[in-house]
Formats: sequence, structure tokens, C-alpha cells
Amino acid sequence: MRLGLSEETQLDDFTKQGFLVIKSFFSREECESLREISRDHESYKLKTFLPLMNPHKEDPRFLTLLRKEKLHKVLESFVGGKIRGLQTQFFYCHPGTSGFAWHQDNFYVQAEPANCFISAWLALEKVTKENGCLKICPKSHLSGLFPVIEKAINFPEGQDPNGARLESVFNVEDYEVIPIELEVGDLVIIHSQVLHASFDNASKDKTRNAFLMTFVKEGTLYRQGFTAKREDFNVYQ
Repeated sequence: MRLGLSEETQLDDFTKQGFLVIKSFFSREECESLREISRDHESYKLKTFLPLMNPHKEDPRFLTLLRKEKLHKVLESFVGGKIRGLQTQFFYCHPGTSGFAWHQDNFYVQAEPANCFISAWLALEKVTKENGCLKICPKSHLSGLFPVIEKAINFPEGQDPNGARLESVFNVEDYEVIPIELEVGDLVIIHSQVLHASFDNASKDKTRNAFLMTFVKEGTLYRQGFTAKREDFNVYQ
């Protein structure tokens, strides 16, 4: 694929930094549609607000954005070929929800090679430090996988249990830490080995709905996982 100038710049930034923010990638209407769909699910109806793991398996409406050609174009340029969907997750993140601990996605997925696994994190509403935005250590993907420790904690309310139970071990002073505050429709492309985490939702009345989409280059090996039960799927239909 031949890239235009702006696309080459995006690829260069992503390769160097390990992440890329694309402003207003999806429309406000597309984002609101996903939020409405999420309200049909048990986690919302029972008010547990636990993240929905792979909701596309039960509700194909969650596949709509993964099938967008403009998303394919960006991700194909980053992984160097055709892609397959791997995993989706919807985050309600109501006030009081704990943030994710520092982690690298490829610790869980174990994709080989690591550059062929990529994530796209979509802000479905305004995201700030107060309501739990991401924080990223640029260039940390260049250091490979860090050791991970398991922490003795109580089950975090409204959060994926792995989000607080496991944590990457590294010297945070060795890296710059950037909070990723976003507007509705902004998309964060995340390298599989860049260190990232999220703040607690410390607000009194602000949710932080977000939608995670992960992909692998066709033919990439990966770990299915006991909880995630990952299965790659076609996104070109």
C-alpha cells in the first residue's frame, strides 16, 4: 500500500511513540449508537457496570465500527497487511470505578510477532483525568515486555478483575507519562507493547464510556486466553 504524506507521518509517529491519537475519527452519532446498544445488556440493566467482554459475539451490532474501511486503512498500514478482528470490550466506567494498572497488552495476548497485534481505543464521551482517561509511557514499546506481578486486592467494582490484579513492573521515572484526554469520537491506536494504564473515575457524576477493538495481522499467532476466549474473525464483510 502506498501511503500519502499525512499517513506516512501517522505511521512514523506511531512507530516512534508506540501510540497515536486520531481526533474525531468516528462521529458523535456513531459513538452514541454504541452507548445505546450497551444499555440493552445485563451489565447495564443490573447496574453492575462490569465491562462487556467480547460483546460482538452475542450482539453483532458491536461489529459496525470494526467493519469501517477507513479504520482498516489505518490499521493495515501499521501492521503491514490485512487484518483480522480479535477482541472487543465495552467499558461503562461509572463514577468510582478503579483504573487499570500499568500493563502491556501483549503480556495477555502473546502475539507473535508483537508488531502484528494492535488496539484501537475509542472515546464514546468526553474523557479526562477526572473520569478515568488513559495514561501512556511513550517509547516504552521499544523495551520489550516487562515483568508482571500479581497484587493481593479485592475485586474492583465495575472493572475487569485483571485490570487491577496484574501490574507491569518498571521504573516510572525512566519514562514520560502522558494523560490522554479525549473528545467524543477520538481514537487512540495502541502498540501491543507500549505501557499504559488509566486513572480511577474520581468524578461524582461522570461516566467514561469507551470501546476497545483489537486486531491482528492475518496469520499472526496469539494466546486465546481463559477469560477472553479470543477468536480472530473477518472484519471485511
